[in-house]
Amino acid sequence: MWVLEGSESPKNLLIYNIEFDTAPYLRLPKTVDEFYEMHKSKFWYNIKRDEKLFSTEFGRLDFIVISEKNELLQYLPKIQELFANRWEKDYTSFEWKTKTGFQKYHDAMIDLASTGNGEIALLAHNQTILAFAYCLKYEKTYYFFQHAVSRNPLYRKYSLGKILIRQLIESAIQREFEIFDFMTGNQAYKKEWANDRKKVYIHVAGNKNLCGFLTTIPKIVYYTISSFVHKNEKIKSPLKSLLKLNSI
Repeated sequence: MWVLEGSESPKNLLIYNIEFDTAPYLRLPKTVDEFYEMHKSKFWYNIKRDEKLFSTEFGRLDFIVISEKNELLQYLPKIQELFANRWEKDYTSFEWKTKTGFQKYHDAMIDLASTGNGEIALLAHNQTILAFAYCLKYEKTYYFFQHAVSRNPLYRKYSLGKILIRQLIESAIQREFEIFDFMTGNQAYKKEWANDRKKVYIHVAGNKNLCGFLTTIPKIVYYTISSFVHKNEKIKSPLKSLLKLNSI
């Protein structure tokens, strides 16, 4: 089980927490103007320049937030296709590369959106989806759960991922969310936007007796090694390449 830093642990169990990753997040300011003050002017200039260049070259780029069932039924299969195309030549353990693997996330979004706890956001041009975000909402926190950007070489130079995130954060501020959570993972793009982070632990639990201790030790060893590999790019990258070859 994964737990966040500061989570309470059951007192009747033997507990061992292994640091596994971090979860970056952005404490949202009250206004969009304050958000713009959080970065240097050159940062915003580059993003707005790319958006303007795209519009000049291809036409308008639309930012769309979707939470109505009929529209979700129309667009959820399209975001799965975009994700599968994005990861076609790369390894990912995430299940969205197949329609079967995506189905439970499709159904979950329909349910979550019906209670106001989920939505998808799109960047689109002429009804073609170029980038998407699959997002969750709970109380005052907005969760950036999954996303993908088109691999089409025509669009790669326009920083569509940054444009999408900027639009999403502005939308979250306008709707009075307080936290924009980038979820688990320490990817470079998250560091550009986040201003805080929590540690994520693997929570290993067992009974407080000799049997519980003996059965917990192998799990602790396994997850300690897994955590080391996960945080070490020199080891993780060759493993990803090997897994990619094995999946061909």
